[in-house]
Amino acid sequence: MSIPVFYKDTREVYLGCNNAFAVFCGIHTEDIIGKTVYELFPPEMADTYHFRDAELFARPGTQQYETVFRSQDGIIHRVVFYKATYTDDQGDVCGLVGLVLDITEQREAEESLRRSEEKFRALFETMTLGVVYQDTAGRIVDANQAAEKILGLSQECLLGKRLTDPCWQARRTGTSRLEAAKNRELIGIRDPVSGEERWVMASTMPVAENSPEQPYSCFTTLEDQTLEKQAERALKQSEAEKALILNSLDETMIYLDLDCRTIWINDAAARQLETTREEMLGRCCYDIVWKREEMCPWCRIPRVIASGKPASDTVTLANGRTLQMTTYPVLDGRGNLIGYLEKGLDITGITKTQRTLEEFNKKLNLLSSITRHDILNQVMALMFYADEIEAGIPAGSPVAALVGKVKDATTHIERQIAFARDYEALGVHGGEWQSISKLLERASRVIPSDIRYSSSVSDLEVFADPLLEKVFYNIFENALSHGGHVTAITVSFVAGESPGTLVIEDDGVGIPEKEKARVFQKGVGTKTGLGLFLSKEVLGITGITIAETGREGEGARFEIRVPGGAYRIHGA
Repeated sequence: MSIPVFYKDTREVYLGCNNAFAVFCGIHTEDIIGKTVYELFPPEMADTYHFRDAELFARPGTQQYETVFRSQDGIIHRVVFYKATYTDDQGDVCGLVGLVLDITEQREAEESLRRSEEKFRALFETMTLGVVYQDTAGRIVDANQAAEKILGLSQECLLGKRLTDPCWQARRTGTSRLEAAKNRELIGIRDPVSGEERWVMASTMPVAENSPEQPYSCFTTLEDQTLEKQAERALKQSEAEKALILNSLDETMIYLDLDCRTIWINDAAARQLETTREEMLGRCCYDIVWKREEMCPWCRIPRVIASGKPASDTVTLANGRTLQMTTYPVLDGRGNLIGYLEKGLDITGITKTQRTLEEFNKKLNLLSSITRHDILNQVMALMFYADEIEAGIPAGSPVAALVGKVKDATTHIERQIAFARDYEALGVHGGEWQSISKLLERASRVIPSDIRYSSSVSDLEVFADPLLEKVFYNIFENALSHGGHVTAITVSFVAGESPGTLVIEDDGVGIPEKEKARVFQKGVGTKTGLGLFLSKEVLGITGITIAETGREGEGARFEIRVPGGAYRIHGA
């Protein structure tokens, strides 16, 4: 026999054993027979064997127990002893026979299984994914804590229930083929206690029983997707609201991907381009609008890529409509370019009106120019006649004073005509960047050489009407005409966080406090009263302001305040 077998007498002396027992003990058979356990094994083992043998002899019959056995090579085995007493012909107990079953591997496997089950249980209970185990009838027989939280019931309440029970008011959303192939289904449930709505992705995995023919039990994982579902709903609502808002605008809105393909357009864009949304989607704008096979040479997108900023221009479509178009770069959360937004305003009516006004202004300016020319010719004739009359009148004659008044009036008319010419050009050409040092250099030529003039404006440039030079000229002329004994004129610039201040001051008599509020009004002054009025109008076109802040007796001080975006230091 391959199973170790031995037998003893009532003195617990080994009378015999098979070869398997000798091999198991690591002792030769002849060394076993005639010996007791105390002569063969360590005391702690011998005590156990002796106690068990004495117990069996005290109560004859059979005995089974599990213990450890250390062989001669020091290896510990888990074993089960099966023992039974035997009798002689008279029925008296003569000894016992024993069988040893080595269950070491079995116990190791059981221990490994126990540790595995403990790990599984720990994982099962700590998973954030809800898991329930169902029997063949679909009844829940086990559930982890995450499943309790998702389903809203304790484990005690869950046991024996089915996921289809009415307490959850489960409703299905319609599973896609891909999800169905994975045994996955999104289910809407209601918490039986709080009444809160939840969306759960249930994934079922069948578990075969003893044989494939038997019914299946299953594990079902429950993933709470309530937040995702709510976010999806919010996104859909947001998309619907965005579409509603953008479709209600009269402005063209077109969203393009990086390849200039149309991703989305609003109703206004479809109307203005005389196309449909379906025809535009997925196609390039240059294909639909301009019937071209490649990007238009005038396209704004290369400018947007180069600068990273929006680019604008005016576009006239084939149908004659004129749009003011702006292309904006669209960036993701990390600042990466992901597309372009085309925004356009239909300015066809404005353009037509502007062209009509331009033609009208050309005609009006022509008429005004001819009229001024004719008036100046008559003014020159009046001055000539006045000079001739004055030359023929004796000095001190009352007529001479009248002739002088005629000449002054004629000069005043000439200045009024010059102002009209300047004012007519005001704002016609729009603002432009201008070098202040160059403008001051030309305007300062009016200052006599006996007056000290200094300028410290560096490489300052200001965005203003082309008549800006006239402003400086008028201020210089004002100092010469009204400043009294002016000996110095200075110009400086002070940069600021928002406005920068250009300061022009002299050391003359200054302007009386009561006159400061009126100095820029039309007609105020000893001459035409138009120079400072025109200066304020010229500056105001581009948002620049001017104020007189000097003190009477210390000189005039004009502060020209330039908005932050309307000045720059070239090269800074």
